[in-house]
Amino acid sequence: DDTALEKMYNYGIKNNAEIVAGNLKRTNLKGDLMANFNYDVGNYAYCDDYGTMDPKDYGIPWAFYKNIYKKSFLDENNVRFPPFKRGVDPVFLAKALAEASVIYTVPVDLYGYNWSIGGGFNNKLFDYSFKKNHLIAFKSSFDILENAGFSEVAHRFKKEVITYLTHFG
Repeated sequence: DDTALEKMYNYGIKNNAEIVAGNLKRTNLKGDLMANFNYDVGNYAYCDDYGTMDPKDYGIPWAFYKNIYKKSFLDENNVRFPPFKRGVDPVFLAKALAEASVIYTVPVDLYGYNWSIGGGFNNKLFDYSFKKNHLIAFKSSFDILENAGFSEVAHRFKKEVITYLTHFG
């Protein structure tokens, strides 16, 4: 959403922000926007106002794409996507959260993603190589969070990954 990006960008510039977070919606297979269950279950924080949050309060490092990042912050802290075959998104976001001093929040829906129990990512979970590569990336994410003092977030993330792999894999 260009308007959402513009609001996030302007707020980031105004505050010299390292990271600016917005919100996500889900879409069904018809493309209809729906609420995002991740907010309801506390997987990550909902941005309901212009403000700030402590990076430890962000939640599980999923959905890096609901944020915008200051390039110099990424460069200075060597925040990059790792060279893994799968599961690079949480590693990138875990590192960004670990390095950020504060996250600025904007009450906009930046992105709508398709989440389907029977398709997409979930279909791939039955492949051993896919699972193995994701577990390597998840372990890296857990280590980054633990080393940065985000133990609570790391613990919740571990539980979610185990539940997800058990339920869908």
